[in-house]
Amino acid sequence: MKVQFFFKDQAYNYAITNLYMELLQQDIELITFFGSEPPKKEDILHDTDLVLIHPDLVMDWLLDSKIPVAIVSDVDGGWISPHVHLLPRVQGCIESYAYLPRALHREPHFYYTMARMREAGYVGELKQDHFNPQELSDKDLEKIHVFCGFGSWERMWSLKEWAPDAKTIDWKHVPPVSINFVGTVEYCKTEIEDHRRRAVDICNTNKGLGVPGRKFITWRYWETLKKSRICLSPWGWGEACHRDFEALMLGTVLVKPDWSFVESYPDISSSNAPYIPCKLDFSDVPEIVKNVEDNWEAYENMRRRGRRLAEDALDVRLNAIKLGEIFHKILG
Repeated sequence: MKVQFFFKDQAYNYAITNLYMELLQQDIELITFFGSEPPKKEDILHDTDLVLIHPDLVMDWLLDSKIPVAIVSDVDGGWISPHVHLLPRVQGCIESYAYLPRALHREPHFYYTMARMREAGYVGELKQDHFNPQELSDKDLEKIHVFCGFGSWERMWSLKEWAPDAKTIDWKHVPPVSINFVGTVEYCKTEIEDHRRRAVDICNTNKGLGVPGRKFITWRYWETLKKSRICLSPWGWGEACHRDFEALMLGTVLVKPDWSFVESYPDISSSNAPYIPCKLDFSDVPEIVKNVEDNWEAYENMRRRGRRLAEDALDVRLNAIKLGEIFHKILG
């Protein structure tokens, strides 16, 4: 099988481009093209079996050709709404996350997340009337496939080098900081911004570390996570965040709003995933903080399982097998 991949962002697509050698073991040749310009007809090899392409690079001539096409966006969160209009014209869509059930992708862009935010009492100033609903068939929605669940793969490799092995973690040690959230809060004055500011406040009012904005260099930020019992991970433009994998890699207890309606790979989002679901308004977080403090040893198995899942996310052999399966499903 010969696959051509046209992408715009190196970091977000490293999880695919890094699999070249492993894919060859499955007789899959991956040919990559990095750039911001759409491909030309002469760029498509005559014996190509599948074209992977960023939605912004898609041209009508490619969609009208007989070549199977699958879109791959740079989106981290659960939603893919900006690109769902392409689903009827492509053979597949590979995303970092997807909603369960897939019918949620028929909602207007951000509608599901924003509606949940408003129900939880968050407020925002940005009008949502420019987010339009899409008409998609069940067959279209079946084209959505979930692959590696975070964008900055290279950053995660750096984290693994910084904390290379689960043996480097003292699983019995009780970190001094109760709860941690360090991250961007400015989200275009939407409900998400209100949500993330509340995450900062809930950490600071529970003897933790809540810092708005990117105030630490990367390794300093990882140090704050390693010294924290809990990492609070609020939603952003999507429900997922690089922070989720960073917390799991460092053996921190991950706490975030219930996102069992999101499919992820590896599975860090289902009801069986190694995290503690909290209410979207964080009202139960103080109780969670106290329970983790009083029963720290009881969370060791969950923390170890989270570390294993974070390592699986970087396992090129497992990822190549998964991606190969997706290619074969797309091509039928």
